[in-house]
Amino acid sequence: MIKKTAFLILFTLLISACDSSSVHKKASIDTADTLLVNGKIYTLNAKQPWAEAVAIKDGKYLYVGDMKAAEQYRGKRTQLFDLQ
Repeated sequence: MIKKTAFLILFTLLISACDSSSVHKKASIDTADTLLVNGKIYTLNAKQPWAEAVAIKDGKYLYVGDMKAAEQYRGKRTQLFDLQ
């Protein structure tokens, strides 16, 4: 439980450092290395304070938002983490 809490705190800090303009723009759908789903992620973005899912590739955020849209970023090699 402590590891999960620490991970969520660290992840929240990383999300808050993200430029929201680049998070929401998608020129083309790219396959994520990591997909975090089924979470309650606080973003520190006043327009979107909470997210359910995050797609990450090469250490950069591809998508932050709802789980349904995040599925677009899932590929055969994407590591999926269910945050429950």
